[in-house]
Amino acid sequence: MLLIDFINVGSGDSILIRENAPNGKQFVMLIDCGDVDVGEAEVDSKRITSADFLLNEGVDKIDLLVLTHLHLDHAGGLTRLLSKANVTEFWCNYIPERKLWGETVVVPDGYSEGARRLLTSLNVFSAALNEMSDHGVTIRRFNAEESSFVLGKDIHGEAFSEKEATSKQEEVWQLVFDGQATADDVDALNLLLNDASLRMRLTYAGHSVELPGDFSSARWERLQQPRCSIVKLPHHGHADSLTERLASMLSAEYVVVSVANNRTDGFPAKETMELAKRYSPHYLYTDAVKFPGLTPLYHESVRFSISGDGELTCSTCSQSQT
Repeated sequence: MLLIDFINVGSGDSILIRENAPNGKQFVMLIDCGDVDVGEAEVDSKRITSADFLLNEGVDKIDLLVLTHLHLDHAGGLTRLLSKANVTEFWCNYIPERKLWGETVVVPDGYSEGARRLLTSLNVFSAALNEMSDHGVTIRRFNAEESSFVLGKDIHGEAFSEKEATSKQEEVWQLVFDGQATADDVDALNLLLNDASLRMRLTYAGHSVELPGDFSSARWERLQQPRCSIVKLPHHGHADSLTERLASMLSAEYVVVSVANNRTDGFPAKETMELAKRYSPHYLYTDAVKFPGLTPLYHESVRFSISGDGELTCSTCSQSQT
């Protein structure tokens, strides 16, 4: 059986995947780990850090930790996570030179908020690499444009990384470490970084799950995409997260949006929700998002299970947000 939790970490992303094999062994994978904290939340909120969610679920060992990209709402929770769980292997499509692990870069006061958050995230990432190395974690740089693999017993996966964007991020990060990056360089990287996301498609018992990080739909739709059972929309349901062509190609049974319910900057976008609903019967939020005609639902995660014989169920859909 495969259990998938899209954790309600607030504005960020964190996805816990557990395969329970018939022999009693469990394979645990975590994709992203949310921000440093869950942000200000209302009284009834069930937001939770990825570290605390794993603690509540009794998970203290992660076989594979994947970081899709270095925005703080995906990478900020690394420090707390590593203090709560042992990691066996780590994947990312950017890994700096070994001598830079543990290095701290300056975060100038005069930089934009986005640039400052990005440099803060780099410092979290650098410290985490050093800590993981000290604990014997296998650290893998995913630099192929497409790669296939098998995880656990029966999880088949594919990973995709766009060469142009990943090469550019490596160039700018090196300038940052060398102390030669300008504010404009960091701002430009902040805008580009979503398209440097490591995208993944996992298949289990005949069902496919699309996990694209924050990769923009304009680039994603250029490639022919097979249909899938579940898709996590990139970029927290923003207007750039889905197009008609992409929604039609994917035709997912379930669409999940990882987003805080108190954002006022177009995340999630109503037009994205309306577009997705034309092609997908179920549309779910990790947080208790409020739209006219939509009952806000409070939960720690949007949870799916897939049995070995291919039965897909969503426990969150018993309180349907469709």
